[in-house]
Amino acid sequence: MEPIPGLGQLGAFFHHFGAVGLLLLLVVWIGLQNLLADQRFRDAECRHHGRLGRLIKEMREAEDRHRENLLELTRKHEVEVGRILAEHKGYMQRLGGMYEANVRLVKSYEAAVSRWEKLTSEVMDVISLNTQTQTRLADSIKHNDFCPLVREKGPNR
Repeated sequence: MEPIPGLGQLGAFFHHFGAVGLLLLLVVWIGLQNLLADQRFRDAECRHHGRLGRLIKEMREAEDRHRENLLELTRKHEVEVGRILAEHKGYMQRLGGMYEANVRLVKSYEAAVSRWEKLTSEVMDVISLNTQTQTRLADSIKHNDFCPLVREKGPNR
């Protein structure tokens, strides 16, 4: 078989090995292409895993920072809630003191009213007694019972 003109070395290879050689060359070339493609895939996969690993590491670091921020906010919140509760407790104690003062005021008012009613009753008794005495005195004066001359004359009524 003679070399095919215009194919150069490929033509010489085909002339020397024939169609089987060309087929063998094609199989080797395809195998090499597959190996190169596999290597490129593994390289891309390694780069991808490297990026993925960095992303996972960054996400974990971000989660840790977020968790620390949440813990700090929780601590601040606990302090603020404690302050608010202490303030509210003081307010409630003052409010309870006001209620107790109101109870004492009502009780002292009731006692004062009771004393006032008793005093009023006693004053009414005194006024009634004074009125009776004044009435008798007025009658005595009117009839002049204390004058000895009038008494000698007898009742002049």
